[in-house]
Amino acid sequence: MSKENGESAPVRLYEWIHNRWPKYVGSRPIYAEQWLLDAGYGIRSKEKFRVCRLPGEIIVGVKAVSGSAI
Repeated sequence: MSKENGESAPVRLYEWIHNRWPKYVGSRPIYAEQWLLDAGYGIRSKEKFRVCRLPGEIIVGVKAVSGSAI
């Protein structure tokens, strides 16, 4: 689940439910692309989608080899 498009009402509701009942709603929206970039990966491709009004992303990252371009 992606948090890239900001704090929409469905995302806020999902996070509230996750905070109250994490045993039943175990995942939460994250900034996946930024996490990959911070870990030293380049972004090869990315696709955004929605499931039940909740945003998601499929991101393909490539680990940068020292001294080479992505």
